[in-house]
Amino acid sequence: RDGRPVTEAATDRVLTTEAILAEETRLLAWAQTRRPSNAPSASIPTPEHLSGPQRHMAAAIAGHDELVVIVGPAGTGKTTAIAPAIDALHVQGRPVFGVAPSAVAADVLATETGVDADTLDKLLYEHRAPRPPKHRYDLPAGATLIVDEAGMVNTANLAEFAALADAK
Repeated sequence: RDGRPVTEAATDRVLTTEAILAEETRLLAWAQTRRPSNAPSASIPTPEHLSGPQRHMAAAIAGHDELVVIVGPAGTGKTTAIAPAIDALHVQGRPVFGVAPSAVAADVLATETGVDADTLDKLLYEHRAPRPPKHRYDLPAGATLIVDEAGMVNTANLAEFAALADAK
């Protein structure tokens, strides 16, 4: 009904705009400047039930690299490994805040890890407002920001988040 041949799947065409492609290029460049230092990860106490990769992940999060990307299928223990990292960051006196693309995901992140969390939209809104952000969202320099389900974040918000991280 939409004019495509019946032999073409709905997913065969990919549509985007020049503006989105430009933002993605800027985001890739931003991430490239934050490559891991290859310094040893932080040594942090981790629960016995964590696997080796989960311990490595927790240590990386609690380390000092500017960007840590963790990728894995659902149910592999990514969120479970975040909790000891957050504990270690708090012991180090480093503030931590979590964001997610939906309120449900932010609530799950907060419940399962103990991190203060909200939606990414709310964090960005607080920094766009014509007043200073509410205290909860006014993160100091050096704060660790955890973006859960980052693959679900739209490109414009991710670019705005990267610019906010640089500004802070």
